[in-house]
Amino acid sequence: MSQTPSENPTNPDQENTPKPPKTLETLNPNQESSKPVQDNENPGQDLEEEEEGECPFCAYMKGGECREAFINWEKCVEEGEDNGEDIVEKCVQVTMALTKCMEANQDYYAPILQAEKVSEEQR
Repeated sequence: MSQTPSENPTNPDQENTPKPPKTLETLNPNQESSKPVQDNENPGQDLEEEEEGECPFCAYMKGGECREAFINWEKCVEEGEDNGEDIVEKCVQVTMALTKCMEANQDYYAPILQAEKVSEEQR
């Protein structure tokens, strides 16, 4: 008796079945994604400043009170990378401003601050 493709666990077609995308809750904050971010609460929202393929981490950071501080940090890092500069030295002021803002808005940014703390402890 032959098995149908759905009964055969070694069917190559099953290996290529797309997996559901990760949500912000399951995504590592340091991991980037090329998938566009969708705003389910406001599907028609104008996203003129946000890139179509923006990473979920970036969208999350821009979703809180520290949006402008994050955008300034992001621009500094991109500029430093484009010019071959030391981004740690170049962006120290905007990094401090972003960190201060995040600490002042811990209700929203607590998961990111906690992940950063764990990362530092592992070094």
